[in-house]
Amino acid sequence: MVAYGEFRRPFRKDDTEHRIVYTGMRYIIANYVAKPWTRADVRQLQDFLQTHNAATDGGTGASAFPFPADLFERAVREHGGYMPVRVRSLPEGTVVYPHTVLFEISANDEWSRLVTFLESLLTMVWGRQLRRTAAARGLFTCATGGGTTPGRAPAG
Repeated sequence: MVAYGEFRRPFRKDDTEHRIVYTGMRYIIANYVAKPWTRADVRQLQDFLQTHNAATDGGTGASAFPFPADLFERAVREHGGYMPVRVRSLPEGTVVYPHTVLFEISANDEWSRLVTFLESLLTMVWGRQLRRTAAARGLFTCATGGGTTPGRAPAG
């Protein structure tokens, strides 16, 4: 199974400037994916997910969020806590346009169920990318002398 992440529209729905600065994946990989999970981590995630419900019956009902705890526990036992997945990502600082594939996560066979859970974790890059893009645009605006820095009023 393969899943991917992309921006689906320009930053702040800007009609004139579509570029986005891709950043943050290295941090997420180092702190969440390339770090060995423990049984306690799996239990903590399971406890957290039990506080959330998933829509069922076409969205009319709800049930416990489906979490393959057995698969996470197996990864802890058989792989020393490392998830048997592959993550490919663009380099940090790459400037992209909407609909550019930023990252892919994949796994084979019975491990494929991990992909959807870990893909959600990888989407934490969105916040970092938005802050980095906003900062880059502020620097660009100031460097060219046109407009104002985001969040600041014009001088005078």
